[in-house]
This record gives sequence, structure tokens and C-alpha cells, in this order.
Amino acid sequence: MKFWPISLLLAVIACKSNVDIRDGVYPINQSIFENGKIISNITDKRLLETSGLEYSTKNPGHLWTHNDSQGQPSLYLIDTLGQVKLTVYLNGAENYDWEDITSDGEHLYIAEIGDNRAERESIKIFMLEEPKLETEDSIAINDWLEMELTYTNGARDAETLMYDFQTGELVIVSKRDESCYLYSFMFEAGESKSLEPKGQIQLRMFTAGDINESGEILLKNYNTIFYWSASNLSLKERFVKGPEYTIPYVVEPQGEAITFAPDNSFYTVSEFNEHSKQNVYHYQRKM
Repeated sequence: MKFWPISLLLAVIACKSNVDIRDGVYPINQSIFENGKIISNITDKRLLETSGLEYSTKNPGHLWTHNDSQGQPSLYLIDTLGQVKLTVYLNGAENYDWEDITSDGEHLYIAEIGDNRAERESIKIFMLEEPKLETEDSIAINDWLEMELTYTNGARDAETLMYDFQTGELVIVSKRDESCYLYSFMFEAGESKSLEPKGQIQLRMFTAGDINESGEILLKNYNTIFYWSASNLSLKERFVKGPEYTIPYVVEPQGEAITFAPDNSFYTVSEFNEHSKQNVYHYQRKM
């Protein structure tokens, strides 16, 4: 009988599941946020696989979200009761694999970056001015912009798009690499750009992230939320160094969305529609 080293067995187990034993390296900090609480359920049949989440700047008390791959090229504005208040259809766009959404305070950026098999020749970012909820419950827009991207180190699956307020750049974090890559770039409408990795982190399976205006960072995988406090260091330096803490997390069936609120609390939502409902969680700020 052949005996395998314990370290190798643990690595094999981690690779075959969404669990990464390296998550446990970082201490849990229970002093920053309250435990997550379910504040609503999304039951609208138009939202079957909620994959991205962004707190609305122009519509306080509301969240932008969208479906995952093969869904309509639409954004949905929901209130904190989980009710869809506005549908925004992007005429001429395609939802091959929308994975995340972020904002610079004026514009929304949609991450058309999913690539489970790492085979896409290029990916895209869509940008549009954030719509304001008025009287209509559905609008179609034509004046959205797009940017095409490739990775210099080959095709990558990614599900995380963030906006770095320090530099004005968009940030992509890869998902399935054993040590995930960080990419950052300025949005340039109509351009095609090759992205070089800016650094790696000894963690994997990232499904969502957000940066607030203070510079705090939340990155999550299926089982853990990682936290970086505000800092004057560059995002690359902080990313490579690794998170300071993990946040107590109510593990969702398939949690692939997270967003800061203006009060620096945060929300998550599950992509998995269990019994026709998806829970919206709120993590209230303590300090």
C-alpha cells in the first residue's frame, strides 16, 4: 500500500472542492461587522442566478444586480426587500458570462469575464451611466460603451471586478488559479488591451469583491470573506501581502456577490436560487 504525505492529501482535497485550507491562515475578526442577517428574499423569476451586486449611488437604499451566463443583457435594480424596481436592458449587448458589477460613483461597469474552461480569446467590460429610478419600471439603453481585454498570461476564469478609488482603475481578480492573479487597468471605451498580471495571492476561488472609497477591501470565495483595512499602500502591495482578517460569514449555497454600502456595512446575495428564493444578507458595521 502506498501512503501519501498528509500535506499532499490535504492539497488534493482542497483542489477537488471549494474549500481551500489556506483560508484558515488568516485570523477571524468579529469586531468590525455584525453577523450577517437575512433581510429579504429575491423571488422574482427574472432573477434566477444572481451573480453580481453593487449598491446604487443614484438610488439610495437600492442594489444593482444581474444574472450569470446566458441570461438577458439586463441590469436589475432591487430594493432591500428584494423587489425589482427597475430593469435596464442593454440593446445590442450579450450576456455570455456576466460575473460582477462595480461603480465609480457615476458609472456602472459590468464584468463580461466568466470563462470556466479558460478558453475565451477575449473578455469585455461594459460601461454605462448609472440610471436613476423615476417613473418607468423598464428601460432600454443604446449609449453603453465597451472595452475588450485579453490576458498576457493566457485565458483565465474570473468573477471579480472592483473599482480602485485611489487610482481610478478597474481591477480583476482571477478565480481558479492556485495563486490568483490581480489585473488593473483604466477603462478606455472602444479599445482592446492586453493585461499583464500585477501580482498574485496565495488564495483561490474568488467569486466577488469590492473596494470602498476609504480603501477597505472585501474579497470572498465560497466559504470565506477576506478583509483589508484602509491603507495608503498600493492595491498591488496590499493584495500580494494578503488580507489582514477574515469576517464571520454565513456561508450561502453559492455566494458570488458582495458590495459595500455607503455606511461601510456590506451586503451579499446567493447566486443559487433555492426553492425559488435567493437570500439577501446584510452585515451591519460595528466600528
